[in-house]
Amino acid sequence: MKIGKSKIDPAKGMAELTGVTTPSILVYREFFQEALDVAEKAIHDLFIESQISNQKQFFQLEPYKAIEGIQEVKNKVLMGTLWESTSKKDNPNYGYELFDEGCNYYYGRGNLKQDYGKAREIFLEAIQYGILPAYIYLGRMYEYGDGVTIDVQRALDYYSAGAKNGSTICHAKMASLYWRDTEVRDLEEGKKCWDKYFTSLDHRLVTKDDYANFNFYISLANENQMEIGYRNILGVYSEQMLRLLNIRKDICNEQHSDNLPFREYMLDVISREMDFVQSLEFVRPDGWIDDFAVASDLINITNMGVILLADVERGSFSVGDTIEVKAPGGAVFESVIRKIDKYREFVKSATKGESVGLLVDGHEQDLKFVKTGATIVVKNK
Repeated sequence: MKIGKSKIDPAKGMAELTGVTTPSILVYREFFQEALDVAEKAIHDLFIESQISNQKQFFQLEPYKAIEGIQEVKNKVLMGTLWESTSKKDNPNYGYELFDEGCNYYYGRGNLKQDYGKAREIFLEAIQYGILPAYIYLGRMYEYGDGVTIDVQRALDYYSAGAKNGSTICHAKMASLYWRDTEVRDLEEGKKCWDKYFTSLDHRLVTKDDYANFNFYISLANENQMEIGYRNILGVYSEQMLRLLNIRKDICNEQHSDNLPFREYMLDVISREMDFVQSLEFVRPDGWIDDFAVASDLINITNMGVILLADVERGSFSVGDTIEVKAPGGAVFESVIRKIDKYREFVKSATKGESVGLLVDGHEQDLKFVKTGATIVVKNK
């Protein structure tokens, strides 16, 4: 039998597909939308002992074995466990570099033009190196149609694969789809996903994406007339949630100024959500980090170190503190704060609510993956 990739529909051109005049039948076909070359090589490697001499795509084996092998490789592509055989794997930062490059194309950062197709191609490779946020971007692209045709089920598949590999946020993405999209609507399945999301939260790593998910959860629960749970967790972040709700209110006033009835309806919804959030109480959770900031950019490289722009979410940061920085792609770095710049003046410390520049020890190669959303915590004061 012949096993290989083809752009020809196997059901329509068997002679052209096989390259031989001998009558043939189609036994099985599987559609691979991405990672074609890597997938084909993986399938051929799987059956290398059954390969007919000097015939790259021809094998002598039972059809059911071939079908099982193809399905296995297809699942690995989706799950991000199909590693390409390449020396690039020897570079421990290669996956982070891929994710960073994909984000640059996705947003059109730096000197690059926005290119969703290129970003998707890079994210697909990044998941082969265990970069969990790449699953989120792939799911988002199919959910909202960024460079592809909207395909909610495919978005759900990527979120599901990311969740199975350890992405907490992917659970929230799945839950949101189950609760709001008519194509995959399933309130009970959505509730299970919210349970997994909230119970697996790491309070050392909660970011603005999570704050948005908390607000989204409340909004969707009200919309679907579901009981709002997880109040102890939500109460911890009520201040950040209120900040986002106020931004949402301003956007509503601006975008719907020509539709007063709808604007008033949305403002009422937002107001009721704000009342609920304000009623929540703070209960200190396990694993809570007092000193926490979120990086907004890496703005300069100097001969003295690296400068990070950061928003202090809680606690304080002081000169001499040892900090841990975790980039969106998952890379983690330790460093020491040497100087703190606040409004072009050097200060000894920065506290909750302040935006500052942190001059830390390190080189560009150590911290070049730090982009918007990286978390910063104090390890030792």
